[in-house]
Amino acid sequence: MKRQDNLLNDYDRASAEQAYASYKATAEALPAEKLEGQYVLQGVVTVLDLVWLLIKQAKADERELVTMPAITAQSIEEITQLRLAYWHASLEVEMSQSESKRKRAQELMRKLRTIRRRLFGAIDVIWPDDEAMQDRLTALKKGQGHADLASDIVALVALYRPRLKETAAWLHTAPLEALLDEGSRLAPELLEARNEEGQTTEAEKKIEMQRRLFALLEDAYNEIAATGAYVFRRDPQHAENYAHTLRSAYARAHQPTPTPTGVQNAT
Repeated sequence: MKRQDNLLNDYDRASAEQAYASYKATAEALPAEKLEGQYVLQGVVTVLDLVWLLIKQAKADERELVTMPAITAQSIEEITQLRLAYWHASLEVEMSQSESKRKRAQELMRKLRTIRRRLFGAIDVIWPDDEAMQDRLTALKKGQGHADLASDIVALVALYRPRLKETAAWLHTAPLEALLDEGSRLAPELLEARNEEGQTTEAEKKIEMQRRLFALLEDAYNEIAATGAYVFRRDPQHAENYAHTLRSAYARAHQPTPTPTGVQNAT
């Protein structure tokens, strides 16, 4: 959870949720061509830091920047709010991609396999010479995957329930009933947990919203950067604060530290 912990540093939920609500409709309305080939930079914290640096610089240079038609005081406030909206969306994605659901499905499969193994074994003990039962057992053992596991449990429960008196001569019925009850309860849970993988889930919707908000944030960043680079074009040192697009600044932030020449020569 380290990434999520980093995202929570200085996070103001109320402000971020408000910003998210303000820009959600705008993000949803982005045309498909605007998103074509669009991808979200993976280092969310780096993106947030880079945007914050630009915001601070733009606020310091606001008087000069607003002389250009592309930038107003509202532009700087907008990128501040977009940053918060993107921050909130990124946290939503991070939380929706937690391992909890996958771990729950794995735990369900482990428990249901144990139940199935015990019920399979009981068939051999109780009905070793019953051809119909043995044929059922053979058919069930051919199943594979989580869907077959769940359906096997449902079938085994249906097989045993009406035969509880018959099994009493071989097994204690109370533990068997408890086993059947547990199987009946867990099998639908497994199907629900695993079926989510093949559907448009809430997590996928959150990922899409993060992508759309990132597109808005990137546009706002690049517009301020381009304007600042032009306004301060005669002051190269100052213009350097605006010299890069968001992706270019991100790439620079993730460049490996150069190896000192002496070290290279020593190898």
